[in-house]
Amino acid sequence: MLDEVRKGVEQHGDYVDFFAADAPASGAFRCSGCGYGVTVKTSLPHCPMCGGTTWAQAASQPQHASPGS
Repeated sequence: MLDEVRKGVEQHGDYVDFFAADAPASGAFRCSGCGYGVTVKTSLPHCPMCGGTTWAQAASQPQHASPGS
């Protein structure tokens, strides 16, 4: 897997920065190994599906209007 992981760095242009397990983080992330998604408030875990230790920040999803609004 990735030997060097930058911690706490945001996405720049066409490149995706990865975050290490146990790094302080808040928000939505996807495992770089299997794509499993998590939402965290304190720090990134080891992936419960594949045991991976690197995460990419998940792309933000547009908010959809509720029906009838």
